Amino acid sequence: MLKIIAFTVIGLMNTRGVWITARQLRPPNSAVEIVENARELGLNALFVQVVVGGYAYYRSKILPVSEYIGDRDPLKEVIDEAHKYGIQVHAWVNSVLFWSLRTPPKDSNHVYYRHPDWFLVDDNGKNTRYYTREEFLRAGFDGLFLEPRKKEVRDFIASIFQEIASNYDVDGLHFDFIRYPGYSYGYDENIRKDFVMEHVYDPILTPYISRIKSPHWNTLRVKNLYERYAEYKFKLWNETRVTAVREIVREVRERVKNINPEIDISAAVFANVGSAYISLGQDWRTWNEEGLLDITIPMAYTPSVRTFEKYLDYCTAGKGNSKLLMGIGVWFDTFNKNFVRKELEMVKNSKKTDGFVIFAYVHLKESRELRKIVKEFTGGIVH
Repeated sequence: MLKIIAFTVIGLMNTRGVWITARQLRPPNSAVEIVENARELGLNALFVQVVVGGYAYYRSKILPVSEYIGDRDPLKEVIDEAHKYGIQVHAWVNSVLFWSLRTPPKDSNHVYYRHPDWFLVDDNGKNTRYYTREEFLRAGFDGLFLEPRKKEVRDFIASIFQEIASNYDVDGLHFDFIRYPGYSYGYDENIRKDFVMEHVYDPILTPYISRIKSPHWNTLRVKNLYERYAEYKFKLWNETRVTAVREIVREVRERVKNINPEIDISAAVFANVGSAYISLGQDWRTWNEEGLLDITIPMAYTPSVRTFEKYLDYCTAGKGNSKLLMGIGVWFDTFNKNFVRKELEMVKNSKKTDGFVIFAYVHLKESRELRKIVKEFTGGIVH
């Protein structure tokens, strides 16, 4: 496992990373081009998307392999090229989101066909796997998610991370979409029945207004009794989601660390800790309290420098003993990219962060202005 990181300028931020989407891996010469660009920009960590839409961009025996890579192995190509220069490679896995297009996947071995019962059920009792194109558009969500409360789903997801850790010299494994898509999903009939048996309450009956409030609001006596009761019961329901998502992270960590304890476990998480917990079942502060992450990467995507500063405060408070890398979104269509410079400056000056990860590589590749800004904070070439 290659852990040497090259520095060219004293005092640089420790980790200087970038997210690279699977689409960028499709060209045959992609690994060389990606690493050349990373070196020129002074970046020392690549978060490379190798599982997206339920397809693998590596040699998998668990997932169908993407039709776009032919007989190639893009993950191995990037690892081999990046490690020549001491650049880390973290395998980025879309963890619970398994399909995003409005037309079905082509491969009959896709989980979409093999396990339709694994997909989330909406609050009308319909399995999202069977959404029509119109329902998909109307929902306006990221795509079709699996149900983390099903043990077979948790085992399946953990096996993907285990497969990569067993077969590739990765420096890290990276969770993305390790969450629910929102309040309106996760109403599987059997899971609801178990909840009703224990709590004498069917969560599908919870008024929408009672789903979106912070849990402590149910103690306010100015509210009517039923609303307070519904909010309390929905908090208990949400805890079942929170627990299931956390168990995926825990299971992955145990399996991966048994294979190679030097592999870092990281996650891209929502920067607003409160809404991540209430809406998405993503309680990453507790993950860190329990030591489940080695690296936390809040997606603090905003062109508002003031908002980014608030995110920085929120996230440093929840990092625990993990490293904290701030996720910076650079794609916003603003008059100039000066907000990127200011956000990088905040990260550099913070004593509680360990660096940054930029979303995404394609924007750095195409923008001369962004390349210039990033070099101001990295010093250029990684040797």
